[in-house]
Amino acid sequence: YQTQGEPLNQAMTLSNLALAHQELAQSDQANHAIAQSFALLDTIPPNTSERLRVQAQALNTQGTLQLAQGQPETALKTWQHASQLYTQIPDEPGIIRSQINQALALRALGLYRRARNTLEQLAQTTLPTQPDNPLKAAAYANLGNLLRSLGSPEQAKETLQKSLDIARTLNSPADISAALLGLGNTARSQEKNEQAIDYYQQAAASAIFPNPQFEASVNQLDLLLETNQKQPATTLIPQLQELAQNLPTTRPAIYAQIHFAQTLTHHQTKLNPTLSAPEIAQILAYAQQQAQRINDTVAESYALGYLGHLYEKAQQWQDAERLTRQALAQAKIPPEVAYQWQWQLGRLLKAQQKHQAATNAYTDAYKTLKLLRGDLVAANPDIKFTFRDEVEPVYRELVDLLLSPQGTSEPSQEKLKQAREVIEALQVAELENFFQSACLDSTVQVDQVVDEKDPTAAIIYPIVLKDRIEVILKLPGEANLIHYRSPDVSRQDVEDTVKRFRSNLQDPFTHPAIKEDGQTLYNWLIKPARPYLERHGIKTLIFVLDEPLRNIPMAALYDGETYLAQTYATALVLGLEVRDSHRLERNQMDVLAVSLTEPPPKVGNFAELVNANCELDKIKAAGIPVAFIRDEDFTKTALEQRLERSHFDIVHLATHGQFGDKPEDTFILAADGKIPLDQFSQLFRRQQSTTTQGIELLLLSACHTATGSNRAVLGIAGAAIQAGTQSAIASLWSLDDLSSVTFTEAFYQHLGQPGVSRAEALRRAQQAMLQDANYQAPLFWAAYVLVGSWF
Repeated sequence: YQTQGEPLNQAMTLSNLALAHQELAQSDQANHAIAQSFALLDTIPPNTSERLRVQAQALNTQGTLQLAQGQPETALKTWQHASQLYTQIPDEPGIIRSQINQALALRALGLYRRARNTLEQLAQTTLPTQPDNPLKAAAYANLGNLLRSLGSPEQAKETLQKSLDIARTLNSPADISAALLGLGNTARSQEKNEQAIDYYQQAAASAIFPNPQFEASVNQLDLLLETNQKQPATTLIPQLQELAQNLPTTRPAIYAQIHFAQTLTHHQTKLNPTLSAPEIAQILAYAQQQAQRINDTVAESYALGYLGHLYEKAQQWQDAERLTRQALAQAKIPPEVAYQWQWQLGRLLKAQQKHQAATNAYTDAYKTLKLLRGDLVAANPDIKFTFRDEVEPVYRELVDLLLSPQGTSEPSQEKLKQAREVIEALQVAELENFFQSACLDSTVQVDQVVDEKDPTAAIIYPIVLKDRIEVILKLPGEANLIHYRSPDVSRQDVEDTVKRFRSNLQDPFTHPAIKEDGQTLYNWLIKPARPYLERHGIKTLIFVLDEPLRNIPMAALYDGETYLAQTYATALVLGLEVRDSHRLERNQMDVLAVSLTEPPPKVGNFAELVNANCELDKIKAAGIPVAFIRDEDFTKTALEQRLERSHFDIVHLATHGQFGDKPEDTFILAADGKIPLDQFSQLFRRQQSTTTQGIELLLLSACHTATGSNRAVLGIAGAAIQAGTQSAIASLWSLDDLSSVTFTEAFYQHLGQPGVSRAEALRRAQQAMLQDANYQAPLFWAAYVLVGSWF
């Protein structure tokens, strides 16, 4: 082309040559080729369609190089430029390709919801009109994988199936394999393990290149070992070891090898003596060498770090520390990689009795995690990652170090404050991980509220560690924190007691076991604080509860003579911040009350709520201004329209609902079906945008938390957050709807009265039920919990 004087074709060929160099891990040559391409384009008159087309292609190539070389933000801008040029031409396939690429960059940046919006818009507007082609299959595959990572497995499955159907129509093995791998990962996320293994086997068999075949087989191996299918797993390992030798030196192939080694390390005890630690180390060392060849410092950091972890498991502390420090020293490693090695270094230093150095390393890991906020997911999806295994322990182990008994000395105020801050950050991180997005806005410090707005409230932070319970108490107007512990109480002891307590609370009779376990929990959490509470005239206890305690009502704890609800109002907050709120005044309250007597057909096994409308009538009888949406009139659209037209302080929903440990398992029922948690913000957003005062209280009287779920309270908090409300009251288990009538009547009689906070109104309603012979059992009154602002 150069000889023939065709600079456009020469520039296009150089762009393709850059991609070829990148595939061969020749980054310098790739960058040189794309720079030559742009230099040639600069010599050609602008604004001809062919010149724009080649420039857009070169930009797409440049973005690919930038993403592969760890520059996702730059790649995103490059692909946005390419999209503008393709729109100018216009070139629809080019627009699709650049938008798919933008979604990849957004995902690499941790901006999952923006990536999802980009691909969903493409799927809704452009893809349906396009003929079946590999680009269309790739778009659906990328969207499906993103939907799975955002906790929408059914949507993911449907979207990936579209990709698979197109790929099979085209007889494209690479696209067939990619769709099957996505379907396997989705089935695994739904715990459909046999189906997942079948998909992985099909994906490996369909692949015509070694890397996708290897990746599918590694995922299959991981699942076989996780489900204790040792025989087929040990048969697969030699095949993978052989296949690894034939992988190209590319970034995806290196990560696949690291994932292979990580899987083997994780299941090492199951594999002995089939596979030795030196053999796993060899895989990681080879991956490290390949990462060095292509100058990929992130991949090299992963290889060194996991090699350090292998030595950690063998208790070879010094070698493990050396490798971990090398992993941390790699240039330009992102925070989601750095925190893992900072945490690992902390563990290694702790094992060597270097207490202060370990605390410093853990603190570094904690600070790095705070930078990540809601996007606590590894940037590379091929590296196995879960919040509970890879994030939560960092916080807990740091608190353990900060509060660890040092002889007879108590932890300093500085350490107590840091421990409290760390636990608060864990609560927020867990909530944000639950939603895969940042949640809290317009917040105020809980300490500030206690000190300035409600000096009769105290904050209690129980922290459940492996071998003890640590409790921190914040009193109003006091700068110093109070600290006490229950030693020799294991986390398992707490979990067993809580499980038994919750189960017994749901019995319609008050039997001794409830009081016995209630008193045990009271002694652990409250008893040492009682003198301080009495001295300061405390009337309300605000709990920042650690996970094992979150799914039981604090109101049902028992001091040997009375339940906690008979002495104190209680509320839960998730962290040290709450949404700014104001006290409800009875003469200024407006309530929107919604009922659904008859559940919609074919939506779960839900009973009729025959007293739902009677419950709503009690609000009106209490003399509070109330607007109603009843039964078949209660649709998603009707609720949204009513909220749009008028301002309400309280929304009261007398309908079935559930709070699960995942957002997709949290919903309320309307006459036209489920309203899932992620749609709450859509329903309530109009009122939020048209008034400076948001909804103060969301009351869900017929909902319940999923059995055995410690994260379900996140669903209650999530309902309030998504609705933009300051607080929520909901029930932890299903109740007879006649008892809800009694509760509602008593609650609204007290709510908004002079000096009565929403927490105190809840306590008085519980008191009224305790004094009613029909509802004395904790089953009826203890179920209700207040989450969020309490005053």
